[in-house]
This record gives sequence, structure tokens and C-alpha cells, in this order.
Amino acid sequence: MRDSDYLYACAFVRILESRMLGRADYETLLGAASHEDALRYLSDKGRGSAGEDLTETWNEVKAACPEDAPLDILLYQNDFHNLKAILKALFSGADYMPLMLEPYTIAPDIIHRAAAEGKLEGLPALLRQPAVEAYEILARDGDGQAAEILLDQALFAVIAETAKQSKNAFLIQWADLNIRLINTKTALRGGPQSAMLGDRRTMAGAPKDSITALELWCDNQLIQYLKINRQKLFGFEPVFAFLAGRQFEWQALRIILSGLRRGIPAGALRERLRDLYV
Repeated sequence: MRDSDYLYACAFVRILESRMLGRADYETLLGAASHEDALRYLSDKGRGSAGEDLTETWNEVKAACPEDAPLDILLYQNDFHNLKAILKALFSGADYMPLMLEPYTIAPDIIHRAAAEGKLEGLPALLRQPAVEAYEILARDGDGQAAEILLDQALFAVIAETAKQSKNAFLIQWADLNIRLINTKTALRGGPQSAMLGDRRTMAGAPKDSITALELWCDNQLIQYLKINRQKLFGFEPVFAFLAGRQFEWQALRIILSGLRRGIPAGALRERLRDLYV
């Protein structure tokens, strides 16, 4: 990857960054009288449905980049999350649609159809083998934890390999950090049985008082890494950092809007928000 290949994309994301929500916007949303008032504020800011807005931005930025830009690595976690949720819903009879994350590289309806028809071997290569193996575990043993660990390990492998193939030091380091943080969350959530998954150095610095605090700390580690690398004038790094930053912005909006709908006090919601990307 040559930095000069991203001149146009970098100029484009700088414009988009200037439109991202800032601290004052979040405070206005937190102080909204209702969920509807918050949605109206976002509409006035030119922001639509959070998921649709993020997908549209993703498509625009990807179109501005070279065709071989390894941006899809950011979406693999959503693909595997959607696969997990669909398999769980299939075996429990629950509705999977409210649990779907976007953007993605494989549409959830494709995954669901393949799982429901028992044709997982027809899925795209990214999910094919891990989906087949996870389905077999659930069908044979009903062991949701074992299936989830298998899918996590498959996700780590594809992230690590994609980063390695890019030969981009920033992406390789991001992949390593992301994998270590996911492992740490899995280990500390699962207790002694999952402790072997965690990286000792990362676990040593992680808060252990609550899952919420752990999630917040892990996400902030990634945000700080992105903020350092977004300062580069041009190249792959600021483009990737922006897209990841927009994903965190979407996450913040979900926390706020869901909290307003459920009547959670602004102070409690504020404590759940990650560091700002911009």
C-alpha cells in the first residue's frame, strides 16, 4: 500500500470527520426530554438512522479508496457476531433481526437462510468452515460456549491473516491489539474456565470490577490507538481510523438512544460513553 494512493480518500474523510458529533452534541442528546427529541436533534444535524448512516458512510469511503484497501477487516467482527446471533436464534426459536450489526460483508439473510436450510457449506469462505463446525457443536452437544470460542478463534485467525497479508505495520498492530482485547474480555467474563484465553499483560491493566467498566476500558484502548494514527497527513491509517471512529460513534448513539427509551438517567449513560474520537 502506497500512502499516495489514499490522497483523495484522506481529503474526503477529513471533511466527514468535521461532521462527526462532538462533546456538546452528546450532552444535548443526554439532556433530551425523550427518545423522540433525541432523534429529532440527530435529524436536524443531518443524521439518519444510526445503522443506515454508518453503512452509507462506509460505502462512500470505500469507493474513494483503492480497490485492494483492506478495509473489510473492520467488518469481520460484525459478520461473526451476526453468525453467532443467528445460530443461537435458530436453536432457541428467537428472532435474530434485532441483534444484527451493520455494516457487514455478508448479509444476515444469507447467513440465516444457509443455517435454516442446513446449507452452511454454501456460505462465503470467510464464514463457511467455522459456521459448519459451530453448527455441529450446537446440534450435537448444545454447547453454546464451545461454539462461541470456536467462532472467536476463527475470527482472530482471519483478522490476523488479513493484517499480515496487508504488510501494513499499523494494521498488524491494530489486529494484535484488537485480538488481545477481545481475548481479555472473554477471559474475564468467563472466569477460570476462560482465563487461558487472556493475554497476561493486557489482563494486568484491565479493570475487573464490572463487565461495563471492562468493555469501556477495552474500547478506549482501541480509540486511543486510532487517535494517534489519525494524525498522519495521508495514507491508509487516517482512513481506517476514521471508519473505526465512526463505528464507535454509532455505538455511543446506541447507548444514548436505548438509554433514553428505557428511562436511564443521563449520569448513568454518561458513565458508559467511550472516549471521543474527535
